Amino acid sequence: NIDANGSTMEVIDIPANCICMFAGIEVMTALTNTASDATVDLGAKSGDTDAWVDGFDIDGASAGTYATVLVATANPQVHDGADPLKLTFAGTAGTISAGVLRVFAVVMPVGGLDKPDEVDRDVLA
Repeated sequence: NIDANGSTMEVIDIPANCICMFAGIEVMTALTNTASDATVDLGAKSGDTDAWVDGFDIDGASAGTYATVLVATANPQVHDGADPLKLTFAGTAGTISAGVLRVFAVVMPVGGLDKPDEVDRDVLA
């Protein structure tokens, strides 16, 4: 049971030295709850907590519905240190007792890569 008013849940660990290119939410199974205005945000735990999704109406969404990604703030995010993505639930007091949300992210490592001394371009020149 999740309290629909203020609960948080860490959902995907973003490793250090990675870029989160994109993240989103899909309703796999419609939620059963006692609230009528439950929403959820998706963002970084230590940064913008609703950078990817803001105010997704989870109690009104049916299976197969995707959250609208925020165009204004949904830019690739560099994570110097490990930082999980988290869901933040909001709404009036109520309890979510059933349902499935799938959270996904496209993550790319960018640090600690070995760099060549020279490249084919240098040899061919």
